[in-house]
Amino acid sequence: MALLAILSLQYRSQSLESAQNLALSVVEMGAGVIERYQKQEQAGALNREQAQKLAIETLRNMRYQDLYFIIIDADQRLLLET
Repeated sequence: MALLAILSLQYRSQSLESAQNLALSVVEMGAGVIERYQKQEQAGALNREQAQKLAIETLRNMRYQDLYFIIIDADQRLLLET
């Protein structure tokens, strides 16, 4: 019985760690999308409005299990909730 409890705790710990790693990976991917469009804006290839619109559309189309993206601007307006 004690072995079952230990194995159960180990499984939960591993599951939590996997979920945390997935969430971190998704956040890093989202940040990468934003950085890519920000660089295009800085290079003059896009204006700010275009860069923001493309970043939002790209993030809107990204799906990772039950994780999703939200974007809130500096004025605390919700720009994206997938």
